[in-house]
Amino acid sequence: MIGSIGKLDQAMVGGIESSAASIGSHASLVVVPTVLRVEGYRFFFWSNEGQEPEHIHVEYGEGTAKFWLDPVALVESYRMKSQELKRARELVEANIAVLREAWNVRQGA
Repeated sequence: MIGSIGKLDQAMVGGIESSAASIGSHASLVVVPTVLRVEGYRFFFWSNEGQEPEHIHVEYGEGTAKFWLDPVALVESYRMKSQELKRARELVEANIAVLREAWNVRQGA
């Protein structure tokens, strides 16, 4: 889970913030591009997600959630309160064009 990730490096790459993270005690690095930060919510992708449909991960405080982008739907959540999930969904919907564009850039489309 997100709580076990130690941030190692952050930089802006093409307008998308990118973080290198070490998971637990593993030595491998995973790039975590942050697409958007608003009202304390961080919207990001994992770099190693394979062939899943368009989606975005959201972090707020100690909680995380995952939303499909088309159509917008909550996939899963961990330690986020219902009002935080509601606001996260509203922010996904309000920023859908930015999030989908970032997904397409990430996929090389």
